[in-house]
Amino acid sequence: MAKPKQNAYLAKLEAKQEAKYHKMLDLHDEIDYMAMMLMLNEELSVGAGRADNLFKAFLARKMEIAEMVVADSQGDKEILHTKSQLAKRMRKIFGPESWTDRKHWFTMLREYWES
Repeated sequence: MAKPKQNAYLAKLEAKQEAKYHKMLDLHDEIDYMAMMLMLNEELSVGAGRADNLFKAFLARKMEIAEMVVADSQGDKEILHTKSQLAKRMRKIFGPESWTDRKHWFTMLREYWES
């Protein structure tokens, strides 16, 4: 069966929207990079070389989490296994009460970006 031909105007709008979306992702990545570099230098006095290595480690963890989400979402749209595994790792850092208290930052961040 032949695929229906897409309206040229609609295709152009979708392409524009896709480009805008990718531009926003790039901006978020740039903000992540700058914020982390500033924090590492200004809060922890880390120099450029070490800061760059730490940022590469951050990106590796970000990619690891993204891959977990993609794999888990195939069978579970709420990614419960991924959330559980990440919460377990975060509790090792912050402890159970502290991690629960910190989760509100993600809600605040999401609300900020959605406004």
